[in-house]
Amino acid sequence: MAQITVNRAPFLTLWATVVARRLGFAEEEALSLAKAFTGLTAQSKAQRLGLSQPRPEHERERIQAEREAKGAEYVEFLDRLIPVIRTEKGLRALSGTSPISPESTRRYPCPEVWGTPGARREKAHRACGDLRAYGARRFSDGYLHAHPA
Repeated sequence: MAQITVNRAPFLTLWATVVARRLGFAEEEALSLAKAFTGLTAQSKAQRLGLSQPRPEHERERIQAEREAKGAEYVEFLDRLIPVIRTEKGLRALSGTSPISPESTRRYPCPEVWGTPGARREKAHRACGDLRAYGARRFSDGYLHAHPA
């Protein structure tokens, strides 16, 4: 069996989506929260490794002011405070000051597959599909027990 290497972020997003659903968030809300959580986790790790720097103070203040003007709130999710706004379609996490669409999260799993040539691309795509199906089946059977902080 050929080994396929994929980025861990899509799998973290899948897991976070399942946790959010188990905590009672609607599917679209869960997708938005999961993508924000994954992004914040990646950003935090990059800063710890010295690969990126936090935003300058004036930039953080500007973003915070824009969020407040939009009526943003914060949801504690997996030990992180996720900025969110309430829309006609439900809760949406924010990336900066922009709502994260559930559609962008649905397109997110296994993005590196699209850059993989030929048969390897097909195998990677199937593997990601198998993982999503496995995750949904196992988690819906009570495999994962989410506990609020």
